[in-house]
Amino acid sequence: EVPTSFLSLDTEGRVIRLDSFSKVLASGLRIGLITAATPLVASIELHMQSSHLHASTLSQ
Repeated sequence: EVPTSFLSLDTEGRVIRLDSFSKVLASGLRIGLITAATPLVASIELHMQSSHLHASTLSQ
C-alpha cells in the first residue's frame, strides 16, 4: 500500500516539504525543491530572492 502524502493531509495549507537531490547528481551542485501551498511558496520565493541577490562575496 502506498503511504499517504503529507500534502494530502494538509487541511490548512501549512505543510512544507523540502527535498534535495544534489548528492545524487553531483556533490558540488546544490539543487533543491520545495512543495507547499502557493501562498507559502510565493513568500519563500521572495525571501530567497532577497538572500541570493544581496549575498556577500565571502558566502559566494
